[in-house]
Amino acid sequence: MKRAIASSLLVLGFVTGLSRAALAQDYVVPIEPLSVETAPTPARANQIVSEEPVRINIMPESFFSNTARPETVRPESVRPESVRPETIRSESVRSESVRPEEVRSESVRPEEVRPEEIRPEELTQEEPTQEESISSAAACDVSGFTKATTRDGTTVVLPPGYDQRKTYPALVLLPYTNSTSCRFFNWAFREVYQQSQTPYILILPSGSASRADYSSEGGFEATIERFETSINRNLKTLIPQYKIDPERVSLAGFSFGADLGWALSLRNPTTYHGVLLIDSLCSYRDSRKMRQLAQGDTRYFLIMGQKEANEDYHPMDEVKGLLDQYQIANMSTQFSEASHSEVIETIPMGTYQEAVEFILD
Repeated sequence: MKRAIASSLLVLGFVTGLSRAALAQDYVVPIEPLSVETAPTPARANQIVSEEPVRINIMPESFFSNTARPETVRPESVRPESVRPETIRSESVRSESVRPEEVRSESVRPEEVRPEEIRPEELTQEEPTQEESISSAAACDVSGFTKATTRDGTTVVLPPGYDQRKTYPALVLLPYTNSTSCRFFNWAFREVYQQSQTPYILILPSGSASRADYSSEGGFEATIERFETSINRNLKTLIPQYKIDPERVSLAGFSFGADLGWALSLRNPTTYHGVLLIDSLCSYRDSRKMRQLAQGDTRYFLIMGQKEANEDYHPMDEVKGLLDQYQIANMSTQFSEASHSEVIETIPMGTYQEAVEFILD
């Protein structure tokens, strides 16, 4: 009986094996006769999926030739290169356009914020800077005379035969409109200085003047203060250095220079001995200083050109009236046929000499 049951089981196992082989692409697995008492032949670890004695799962290597190989279905192989974290950073986060250092270099460099159009040298093309004015004064052509130049560019011209043991009067020449003191000297005073019977020292302040000085920030008042500060500072040094008589320092100017000379003499009523004013508006007013001026011995020489168009007066007529009112010594003359630009060359040498002698005496 036992032999019959064993034979039946053997046949049943054989048939079952043939069915499995057919399912696995007709692969025939040779099976040796087994007895119930014997265990299955040991198989490789990776081929056994169960510890049950009669369930054997043997898959040949050739099976994988037509199906996915293990390496293609391993978990690590499922990680495509396109989704690796480092790949994502390199493609989407690592952007050259947003690096902080590049933003700074391209958009907020301090040197790029400084526009060329605000460079100081370009802002002063129409009006010379103090340094340019100093250079102009330092290069002042006073050939034929001994000169010295102060640190701020003021030119000092010494008379022929200058003697350090003597004292001398001094005449400060002021710049006219759109020009300098040096040009005023060469245009109107070189010959006068050469022929003067009274030796005196000429002082040519640095700086230039223009119409803008009347309307610049602070107006004409600021321009007056600028020249006033410079001239007063230089006089403190030049008076003892060149033996200048402090009681005989005078001013002379034409146009803007005369406006400035009138204002400086009025603001400093005890500083200047005399003032030569040539064809100017002389618009500065200060009644309190006029009274102080009247207490001193300041004197004025006024030279006027033609009267205002369609008018029967000259702007300097009012100044002449003020000087007479306060009994301040003055002399005046007028060249009614000379326009403002012609008056300097119209004045005879004798008138110049008379004017200078009057304000220096």
